Amino acid sequence: MSERRQYHRYLLHTEIEHSTVSGEGQRQSMTKDISRGGICITTEGAPLETGARYRLKFLLPFTDEEIRATAEVMWSKRDGELYDNGLFFTAIDDQYLGLIEEYSIGSVEEKEQ
Repeated sequence: MSERRQYHRYLLHTEIEHSTVSGEGQRQSMTKDISRGGICITTEGAPLETGARYRLKFLLPFTDEEIRATAEVMWSKRDGELYDNGLFFTAIDDQYLGLIEEYSIGSVEEKEQ
């Protein structure tokens, strides 16, 4: 059975700051891809806890405006020494969604594995 996603994902390699909604555990990681619905973050050492909610801060390549969102960890999987973590946006301003859509126009869509 193949997985169906609501939104197309686009490659995005940029630094992201994330901390739990309570403000604990602030970390810097890298993003892997993004969509209108969420983002994939690559972490070292350990995966993010499934179901945990995080505050996110990151920049898209074409803007200096910091994108802020709250997201919930939906899944994690090991990739060698790293962990890919899929997060679903639970709170994000429409202006930031617009910036994500602008980014997707000139970006390469990530292929399904």
